[in-house]
Amino acid sequence: MTFLYRVAKAISHILPISSYLMTGLMIALLAMPGAQAAEIGQTLDCKTPNNKIEQTLCRNKDLSARHREMEGLLAHAARSPRKDAPGLRLDESQHAWLVRRDRCAKSFNHSKCLLQAYNARLAYLEAKFRPGRTKSEDWQCETEKDKITVTFTTGRTAFGDFVVAGREMETGYQEWFMAETGKVSGALRQFLGESDNGSQAGIWFGPTKANFIMDRSKFGLVCRKE
Repeated sequence: MTFLYRVAKAISHILPISSYLMTGLMIALLAMPGAQAAEIGQTLDCKTPNNKIEQTLCRNKDLSARHREMEGLLAHAARSPRKDAPGLRLDESQHAWLVRRDRCAKSFNHSKCLLQAYNARLAYLEAKFRPGRTKSEDWQCETEKDKITVTFTTGRTAFGDFVVAGREMETGYQEWFMAETGKVSGALRQFLGESDNGSQAGIWFGPTKANFIMDRSKFGLVCRKE
């Protein structure tokens, strides 16, 4: 174990501390001068998993690999000047995501739930803190009543491609972070994920056409690249 991890773990033994507070503590420690990116990757301790979620992560190689990748991206993001920018707030965002992730313990298939949660989170961290690796384009989309502009941002994590869909809503600008599932229909590929406040979304995305469904709506947007 690294020094910073031992410090955080020692605090957790003295004070009651949940997994998401543990991660928040590690982010704060990593923001200190001299902290190393690799250290945050040690926050998942499979010798003493704290709950059902951590037990599942430790048993599942795909999930534990994604957790390690996420911690590496968090370490990178913690050193970014953008981490406290309006609308990002890395520590608050990670706290909220961990709360949503832990709800997977109540899911019928919590491994599948966790996989989707981690894929969406990796897409978020890549898109927000490594924007130079992504490409954004405005597409024209149609609903039953209106035409709107949606910005699609494409990129890749260590585990596959992702699509971010962003559009103006009545409540302000909102984005959905969706990862490739492996399902294909002709030229379209399926991506599933969530927004940064947890609303679900899916898209069949192709080179010039996309069908985007958000917030469990029965009716989606038919989008075309112009």
